[in-house]
Amino acid sequence: MLKKWIWILVALPVTMGCIWGIYELYNYYFPNVIISYKVADEEDFHVSLPSYGIEAKSHFGYAPRYHEEIKEWWLATNEIEVWLATDFEKPYNVSSNVFIEDGKTIIQYSGTAALPDGEIVDIDKRIELNFIVSDNIPQVKAGRI
Repeated sequence: MLKKWIWILVALPVTMGCIWGIYELYNYYFPNVIISYKVADEEDFHVSLPSYGIEAKSHFGYAPRYHEEIKEWWLATNEIEVWLATDFEKPYNVSSNVFIEDGKTIIQYSGTAALPDGEIVDIDKRIELNFIVSDNIPQVKAGRI
């Protein structure tokens, strides 16, 4: 009878440790990726820009591939944000949409903005990233068009 209790007392922590380890490993490789929109809605300035965030659910953070994805996302979207901020003036009416197409993440910017000379031009930019950022992408366009 004593041997049985010793085995139970050893097997229970080992089983719990294995369950915890599998949970941590899963959360390490599959963190919660959050796509949201930074929205500004003021007079003559309506813009929505996508934002990428990660909620690390594992005590060990998240897999290194997500660092590369964040970097690639930031470089691509920052280039567009800087272009919009430096080359255009009010009125702005630019929105963005993030979606998955053919195994790639597509970020589509569209709308209108004014050049420094006052001419209103169409904004139509598309970014293709060679990874799928998340299965939980908000499908509603933010902002106005």
